[in-house]
Amino acid sequence: MNLREHNSRRREHPELEMTPLIDIVFLLLIFFMITTSFTQASQQKESEISIDLPESKTGSAPSPEQRTVVVVQSDGTIDIRTEADVSGETLAERLESLHEIAPDTPVLLKGDREASHGRTIEVLDQVKRAGFNEVNLVTRPQEK
Repeated sequence: MNLREHNSRRREHPELEMTPLIDIVFLLLIFFMITTSFTQASQQKESEISIDLPESKTGSAPSPEQRTVVVVQSDGTIDIRTEADVSGETLAERLESLHEIAPDTPVLLKGDREASHGRTIEVLDQVKRAGFNEVNLVTRPQEK
C-alpha cells in the first residue's frame, strides 16, 4: 500500500451556499414586517376615537365577549360602541334600549384622562340605572 498516493489526493471540502439562506431570512423579515403593520392597523381601527386612558398597576385584560364600550372623551362627549342596534336620543334612552336587547352584557367604561371625574361618574351612574350589573373601568398598564 502506497501512502503517498493516498496523501496526494486532495480531499474536497463541502461548501455551504449562503445565498439561499440569506434569501429566506429576508423573506421572513418582510413577512413579519407586513403582518405586524396589519396588526397595528386593526388595533387603531378598533379605537377610532383617540382617548388617553389613565394608567393603573392593578387590573386585568377584558374578556373577548365584552362588546359594549362606553367612551367618555376629554371634552365630555359620550360614544357607545356595541354590536346591537341601539336607538334613543339621550344617553339614558340608548342605555335602556341596549339593556332591553342584551341585559347580561358587561359594559366597559373608557374615560379619557382629561375628562372630568364628575362626568365619568355621571356616565357610570347612568349605566347602573339602566340596569347593567357588571361595569368595568378601563385603564392602561402603567409603564415601568
